[in-house]
Amino acid sequence: MPETVIRDMEAEDEEFVSTCSHVNESEEIDACAANRLALLRELGAHGGRFKVALVDGEHAGFAHGVPIDRSSWGPIGRDLMVIPCLCVLSEATGCGIGRALIESIERDARDAGFAGVTITGYRDIPGAEWFMPAAYFERLGYRSVDERGTEVLLWKPFRDDASPPGFLQRNHFRHAVCSSSGFRIPIYHALTACGLFAVWHRTFRRPHFSAVSTRIGGTW
Repeated sequence: MPETVIRDMEAEDEEFVSTCSHVNESEEIDACAANRLALLRELGAHGGRFKVALVDGEHAGFAHGVPIDRSSWGPIGRDLMVIPCLCVLSEATGCGIGRALIESIERDARDAGFAGVTITGYRDIPGAEWFMPAAYFERLGYRSVDERGTEVLLWKPFRDDASPPGFLQRNHFRHAVCSSSGFRIPIYHALTACGLFAVWHRTFRRPHFSAVSTRIGGTW
């Protein structure tokens, strides 16, 4: 049986995480990764948690956890941990890796005294059903707080006195549109969570890889 390990991101994992698994694929990805890694290190110094999954010693996925007061792209709230990005390689789906990554961040959030965890999921994005699907997180016990278009704001409170999050309201709201399929995702989420280029690259150049799962009805 394959051995699965969930651990905090280490130096040897940084390239895999910062490139969203696209290691040594192009100079453009590497340049984006350098900026992303600087952001991750800054967030890590302020309570951010970055988890990596390995199967038989090989990278299989990762997840980010960020204190809500450091999540500049939203949502808004207090005493909550935000999970803006969950990534599992498609060849590793069906093994519970996504669940294990989420549960690892949840444990860290509890230990750090957070009142709960919140995630922005999505519904009904044609051609990008793999992108943070709300239905998957609902199966992990997350409840919907609010919906805005394709966005679903979910949370899992740890305490009775926890206050639910809210959507960050913007005066200017733009979407990233991939013309090949026409799907639309909020550009602030694409740029800050996994990177707009990585979203495009996964969908149209590496269809075997998914940021969440190409098997929405399956288990991780």
